[in-house]
Amino acid sequence: MAWQHTFSSALGLSVFLVLSGCGGSSTEIVERDPVEDHSDDPDHQDEHDSAHGDAPETKGRLLVAAYDEAEVVLYDLDDGDELAHYEMNNPASAVYASANHRFGVVLQRDADEVNAVDSGLIREYHDDHWDYTITSPSFADFSAPGPRPTHFTTGGERSVIFYDGNADLGEAAQVGVFSEADLADNSGGQWLTLDTHQHGAARQFGDFLFATVRDANDESTTLPDQVARYHWHDGEYELEQTFDTLCPGLHGSAQWHHGVAFGCTDGVLVIHEENGEFVGEKIANPEGFEGRIGSLYGMSEGDVLVGIASGELHLIDPEAGTMEPLDWRGDVERTAISYGFDAEGEHFLVLDSTGDLIRLEIVDGWAAREPIDAVTSDLSGLAEDLRPVMSVSHASHLVYITDPVANSVVEVDLESGAVETVLNLDVTPAKVAWLGFEGAFEHDHEH
Repeated sequence: MAWQHTFSSALGLSVFLVLSGCGGSSTEIVERDPVEDHSDDPDHQDEHDSAHGDAPETKGRLLVAAYDEAEVVLYDLDDGDELAHYEMNNPASAVYASANHRFGVVLQRDADEVNAVDSGLIREYHDDHWDYTITSPSFADFSAPGPRPTHFTTGGERSVIFYDGNADLGEAAQVGVFSEADLADNSGGQWLTLDTHQHGAARQFGDFLFATVRDANDESTTLPDQVARYHWHDGEYELEQTFDTLCPGLHGSAQWHHGVAFGCTDGVLVIHEENGEFVGEKIANPEGFEGRIGSLYGMSEGDVLVGIASGELHLIDPEAGTMEPLDWRGDVERTAISYGFDAEGEHFLVLDSTGDLIRLEIVDGWAAREPIDAVTSDLSGLAEDLRPVMSVSHASHLVYITDPVANSVVEVDLESGAVETVLNLDVTPAKVAWLGFEGAFEHDHEH
């Protein structure tokens, strides 16, 4: 099982330039030491079909957004070198990998801006094989301004950004859907404007876009309570279905191989195809349930979801319609700060506030393995909005975790539990995104 994401980078000549982008923003680009360009090396352009095949062997790159600074920095995970840093007008509220991990998408929510960094790790499908190119990274021409870009998801080959809108300015929520070609060519993408502002969500699933619906007359909340299905036709999104099953206080979304899901105050709304039609059904919170499912995690080829309610984990089976608690703490009092599946769906990962990484072994009934002491710095004095974050590799069984005290990044081997500091940063890390070729780095492990 693997998510479709893409992103990475490498750098060429040492050069200083200033680019003026869309939306009136100027970006100072300082390119660092040259790195070797393998684009003409046949060993780095291995053919592989859509199911298997070998990509060039590289651990990929890591895009790091600086804490409280308008700067993102790109690092090479093979040798730890800084490849480039980009001075922006606004601090990043979040960074993500695009659908095939080539681009790093940089959201600046409070400034209504979205930009992208081209990692230089390029995968293109030609006839019956994949072509790979490793070249210099660059600050992409892509720009997608809109009112308060907040949530980012991927589906198939597309990146989906949900813009919350702005009540004070009378701006409605929007959804922008972008292919890899849109990011590469600065194309406009596909846009949907909703009826009103909302703190909502959107999911691309197959040929359909699922987006949230909020009652514009309800001023008690900015959260939506319904979901609608759209289809792109003749240059615009056409509404095809609004699901009757309500999802009060909707927050958080995910997908599995048969559908999409949204968190609600009273359970989880799951939408899937049944006899040629999409149906929405509610998995109700079990008796004694405390809190609400506010975050959901899934995989495009998976069959289960993990829901988070007040730091507690719940295993959700959308096909069976069941929800049950997952014990990830054991006998230790822990506070979770980050979650996610690994690239192959072998583990669900929980990073706690002390820097321990807990691996839930899925094939072993979601049993918790011995915690890994990933971040050893004393994290107790950090600002409330600064904490370690993690990003999983899609090239190997590795995960990258920031240490905002030591200004470093550690590499954790999910199979052996080994921890190694691989990046020493010139900035304090706030957000990170792994970029690279999926399945590119051979890594010994036991299943």
